Amino acid sequence: MRRRSSKDIINQILARSNGLRGKVNSNCVYCTYDDQVIGTWRQQIEACAVTECPLHSVRPRSYRKKTHKADSNINSKPICCEDGPKIGDIAT
Repeated sequence: MRRRSSKDIINQILARSNGLRGKVNSNCVYCTYDDQVIGTWRQQIEACAVTECPLHSVRPRSYRKKTHKADSNINSKPICCEDGPKIGDIAT
């Protein structure tokens, strides 16, 4: 399967969003994306190691499923101790 060129990706990004986000994404694709390297353009840009770039903190990221803090304790068993039951593996 043929990989898309950076020019095709930039044109698609700017067609969807011609605002600031579209321009930032397009700049990152222009600077970083290589169609000969494994990974989508978002994955390649997320792995960008040029921390001196002024756009590094706002570069595009791959979408991830967000987890909620409340969900992290669902499987924890209460631990009984002197101060009353506590949630987690270690009672403090």
